[in-house]
Amino acid sequence: MNFFLVGRGTSETIIEAAAAHCIRQCMKSAPVTLLEPVVSLEVIVDERFQSIVVDDLSRRRFSMEGVDVKHGNKVIYGTAPLSELMGYSTVLRTISSGLGTYSMHFRHHQRVVSSLEEEKIVKTVRGF
Repeated sequence: MNFFLVGRGTSETIIEAAAAHCIRQCMKSAPVTLLEPVVSLEVIVDERFQSIVVDDLSRRRFSMEGVDVKHGNKVIYGTAPLSELMGYSTVLRTISSGLGTYSMHFRHHQRVVSSLEEEKIVKTVRGF
């Protein structure tokens, strides 16, 4: 749609329908890419639980960037998709006997590469 004249007697419904039509046409002609948020993650855990925590993180598409020692605890740094970390605080407390903590902050968005991952994300968002 190149031109739309709004004048006396033009209802909001007509304007909304025209806008929806334009958006629908744009979405059909434009390539759509599904992006997911990726967060930086810092997990602090007692040394005896490090391997269990790293195993759990690897199942969550975690990309480890490094491990440090701070006050006798292991600090694990890396990134993971936010969708994989839902409910992680409960899991971390369980596998570390309540001794593990973590913090995360937004890092960037990344393209969802697998169609299985895309279906999983869509299912999570829709709820079915």
